[in-house]
Amino acid sequence: MLSHSQEPEEPMAPVVYSAAESLRTSASLNDALTSVDGSPEGSRFCLTVPTYPSHTDQNGFANAGFVLELMDVGGCIPAKRHVGFNYHIVTACQDRTDFLHPVRPWDILNVEAQLTRVWGRSMESRVCVWVWSFETGQKRVIANAYQVNVVLDKNLQKANPDDIPPLLSQTEKDVREAEAADRRRQYRQQEDAQAIRIPFTAEDQPLVRNRILTPADANTIHHAFGGILLAEMHQAAWDVAQAHASSGCSMLCVRQERTNFLKPAPIGSILVSRAQVVKSWNTSIDVQVDLDAFCPQTQQVIPVASSLLVFVQTNQQGIPTPVTPWVPQTHSQERRAELAVIRRQLREQEQGH
Repeated sequence: MLSHSQEPEEPMAPVVYSAAESLRTSASLNDALTSVDGSPEGSRFCLTVPTYPSHTDQNGFANAGFVLELMDVGGCIPAKRHVGFNYHIVTACQDRTDFLHPVRPWDILNVEAQLTRVWGRSMESRVCVWVWSFETGQKRVIANAYQVNVVLDKNLQKANPDDIPPLLSQTEKDVREAEAADRRRQYRQQEDAQAIRIPFTAEDQPLVRNRILTPADANTIHHAFGGILLAEMHQAAWDVAQAHASSGCSMLCVRQERTNFLKPAPIGSILVSRAQVVKSWNTSIDVQVDLDAFCPQTQQVIPVASSLLVFVQTNQQGIPTPVTPWVPQTHSQERRAELAVIRRQLREQEQGH
């Protein structure tokens, strides 16, 4: 990942949209999906969007769910540019996203993404979000992550890996990024094996949120858009975090851990979010969120996604303050707290490399 002090590169011919909603149809991106030479640079895409007051939370900063939604869009485009119009792209995993600085109303958000590695029908993109301050003109990175996408054919089946063109590294930086991508893939497999997510049960009494998925939430293959799911996760986690906050304090989301998308959520189904604190630290808490889709017609429950979000408690001056300790009450809650410790250790191990 980019370091906190690393300056973003200048955008290359940014494509400007007035709102994130206009990005969900491939027709509006025709001009942006041309001139691909098979290199990481050739896959590069830049999206520029202003932050409106309607995108902000009660603290006056851009909602992290809004940023995550844009990152999901931006991360998919390099894969689409690489494989072309005969394939569909779906998000399989979004690596941990660190929110480095707050975003204020009218800041200009720039989402830049490009491919780092292609493994047959799956591929990784690096996504970096930086802002131009509307008031000061300052430019700085505010979030970054890596996203893994899977290629589907026209029949929505996994594409034949032999039909997917390789990514052509052209510089030493491209080669280093590809090698780092292979290491990240190993860490993902290690985390999936050692830091599993334990689903909630009624005994845990998590917070539950329901919403109907409408056509406005759909991607190009008529399932729920991944950015909508990420934003819903953040909202559910924020509700839990704010309920845990001490009097006079606020909770700020500083990280969304690796999010695995398990199965698509059909339009028309009821998206069910379950969220609960799983671990308290000194000034922060970890909140787990599980998403399921309930289909009223078939009575089927589909596991959709799971993630863990980290919130820091701050006082009215914005200074981190100690949180109220969270005490597990059930065996599954104790196990989730243990897994949170393992997950933090794995993260520190990965960052050390």
